[in-house]
Amino acid sequence: MPLRPRFKEERSEKATELLRLYLERTGTMDALTGWLRKVVEVPAEERPRDALEHLKKNQNQWHGNIRSAAIKNMLEDVQEELAEVLEENRELKRKIAHIEAALLARKVAALNASTKHQKEVSSAAQGTNNTIDKRSVEINNQPSVRGIPYYVVNPAAIPTAPDGVTTANPHSQ
Repeated sequence: MPLRPRFKEERSEKATELLRLYLERTGTMDALTGWLRKVVEVPAEERPRDALEHLKKNQNQWHGNIRSAAIKNMLEDVQEELAEVLEENRELKRKIAHIEAALLARKVAALNASTKHQKEVSSAAQGTNNTIDKRSVEINNQPSVRGIPYYVVNPAAIPTAPDGVTTANPHSQ
């Protein structure tokens, strides 16, 4: 049973530590220390006989100082946190802009490649003076490695010359 008192002591120490941290954070500890320092610095003949009683009587004189100090500390904490959040927000906006620019560049490159390929297909068809059936060029729905769609020529839809040679791509022979 000797374990129980130890746990109570630990709980008590934790509670005391939490109270001390709270008093320091709100500025109460500094205000009390300052007030007690003023009482001690007063000449002995002018000192109050009972410091606690004097504290109770003059509480309103320094109570506002404690509140204002606590509010000031809290305001400083919030301002620091706000500055950190604003900086993080700016950094994230920069990253988003960079990513959007890269994505737009990829899309433009894909459109340029697609347009270039369409021109090549149409120029190849015009170069042989044969019309390519609309079914002869199909868009493959699966993107290439770079995410750019590519075109697949359907060999069955390409017209052939009487000698059996396909005329869609004269350079393939």
